[in-house]
Amino acid sequence: MKAGATGFELTVPKDPNTFGGIRPEFAVKVICIIHFLFCIFFIATSSAILAVKVAGAKLSTEVQTFNAGWSCLGIVVIVLAFLGTDYSVDTHTPYLIYLVGCLIGCVVWFAVFITSYEGCFSIPSAAGGGSSMPSFVCGISHSLFFLWLLVVVVCTLGAINMVWQVKKNIDTRDKEALLEEAENISEQMTKLNPFAPKPRM
Repeated sequence: MKAGATGFELTVPKDPNTFGGIRPEFAVKVICIIHFLFCIFFIATSSAILAVKVAGAKLSTEVQTFNAGWSCLGIVVIVLAFLGTDYSVDTHTPYLIYLVGCLIGCVVWFAVFITSYEGCFSIPSAAGGGSSMPSFVCGISHSLFFLWLLVVVVCTLGAINMVWQVKKNIDTRDKEALLEEAENISEQMTKLNPFAPKPRM
């Protein structure tokens, strides 16, 4: 609280562990929920029978099965990270490794879609002549898909940063708690034996 021209003004100290007023712990919980829903979506839409074609790239049944398995693994590490964030327990290392794997996968898929892109061509109309509408719609849909991949890459980088920040905060709190406990033990030993040497920390 400080004195101002119109009286006293209440000033709230800025928390260095926040990003734009959002605590990393809250952000990581939101990230875990969204990522969990994405994993459920990939599992539900994967097929072990029919191959699908996305943006010119053919996704075989083996690839879809691998994506579904990767998403199943993600559900486990996401739940661990969420519970670790909620109870301030360091269980974020597997999720960090998983996010790095997702980032590598996004970059690989982006390269695959770029190299397999065949372009969009107009389909002649029944009345004769060419129609540019199919080509326009195809180009827009492909562009939006590539834009979505870029957004996923950027969001994954942000998620890695947030999860790492939470992990670092938990490690810092754990170290401070250990130092405080060591100081308390040292004080108790000093009271019992004033001539006992203090332990080095």
